Order: sequence, then C-alpha cells, then structure tokens
Amino acid sequence: MNKALFTRKAVDLEELKNRTGQERDKSYFVVEAVIELPEESFRAFADDLLSEFDFIKDNIEKMYIDNNRVWHCLLVKAEGFKDGILIEAEGYGYARYSAYCPDCEAAEW
Repeated sequence: MNKALFTRKAVDLEELKNRTGQERDKSYFVVEAVIELPEESFRAFADDLLSEFDFIKDNIEKMYIDNNRVWHCLLVKAEGFKDGILIEAEGYGYARYSAYCPDCEAAEW
C-alpha cells in the first residue's frame, strides 16, 4: 500500500511540492477514482486548491478515512502528465487535504 504526506488546506501545488516530512508523517492511502483534467483545467485547480470544484463535489462519497486510518482519496492529474494531486475533501467541495503525487503513472491504483 502506498503512503503520502497529506497537508491540510494547502494553497497550491508548489506548497505541496515544497512540503517535507519524515516517513512517520505519511499516511497510507487508496485511490478511489482518477480524475483526468485538460491541462488548462488542471493548472487552474493546482494553482488554487482551496476553491470549490464540481469534480470534487461529484465524488465526495469516495473520499474518507477508514477505521484503519487509510485515506480513501481522488487522484487528480492532467491528461498526458505524470504528476498528480491526491485529495481527501472531508465532505467539502475543495481539496481540504491534499498531497503531491510524483510520477503517478508508475503506480498501480
């Protein structure tokens, strides 16, 4: 199972990329759905993670933390790009918790 460092209310992708942490700070996660956006839409999302987006609202039921503390989240990425952003909205319409996912094409979801 994969692990990621989730950040509460990160402003943008750059904040996620610059976030550092030790392995003990990372959480296990499961990707419940992959959302592929056109590059322009992904950049708008990645530059303003605290705005509400329909694709988050439409998938709220897929995001939660289970009894074993495993994060069930969405992977949002741009079509044709390797990097992505994991999100767990905690019932909101924005990326309340997010994590940078480098080379997400190499992982198996």
